[in-house]
Amino acid sequence: MRTLSTIAAISVAGSNERHRKIRPSVATDGEAVQRIYAQCVALADWLPAKAKEAPDFARVSEGEVVCVAVGANARVPGFVAVWERESFIHH
Repeated sequence: MRTLSTIAAISVAGSNERHRKIRPSVATDGEAVQRIYAQCVALADWLPAKAKEAPDFARVSEGEVVCVAVGANARVPGFVAVWERESFIHH
């Protein structure tokens, strides 16, 4: 069985130019991942207003494995956060 970190190191076959690779997140990805997370929380109409006040990705994903999609220009257009103990995709 492959672990998420092994899968994350594999280039995405057949992907378009924007999303060329998925890799484990590194510290320098934090700002991009936080920006994406904050945008998603802001658009989540099912969340109460209080939950939208200060979305903190680092806090809500503590202990999770985070991988990012990387575009041709090294921009991070997306991510996934997985709680491996329960095989649960959290974000």
